[in-house]
Amino acid sequence: MKLSMYVFFLLFVTYGFNQTADDLYNSGYEKIELEDYSGAIADFSLFLSKYPDDLDVLKVYNHRAYCKQQMKDNFGAISDCDLVLKKDSKNITALINRSYSRYSLGDYNNAIADCNLILKLDPSETIGYINRGLCKIMLKQKTSGCSDFSKAGELGNSHAYKLIGRYCQ
Repeated sequence: MKLSMYVFFLLFVTYGFNQTADDLYNSGYEKIELEDYSGAIADFSLFLSKYPDDLDVLKVYNHRAYCKQQMKDNFGAISDCDLVLKKDSKNITALINRSYSRYSLGDYNNAIADCNLILKLDPSETIGYINRGLCKIMLKQKTSGCSDFSKAGELGNSHAYKLIGRYCQ
């Protein structure tokens, strides 16, 4: 037991302290692709603690928020999105992530507010229409929600037509 603890400590000291910002970012991103969201969160959290002033810090918070969403930690995801939006109030990725988390929590009106801001910043962002449409459907605003799905479809989002078939027929 003592030998295994020593080996673990030696490996941690050898590799854990020498990871660059790029190493941690790439490792976290690779774990997302493998759907190892808890591992990705660990890498991104270590990145944020070791390199808080790195140029990619907002991107890392967005990736970590996505991972938290996948693990159903929507409050944690919203917290990460809020940190991004404090530094960059026009960060569409953070707005998309936050709107999705708010939708997942049943906070439809605030999710719609995020979607409205997304669409104000980029009227061609189909995810804004999709997310807003889903919220409106949940709020029993079928006509308006279906209109959002239709707009997303017109802009090239083929998933919108599946939603129209499911909610608007």
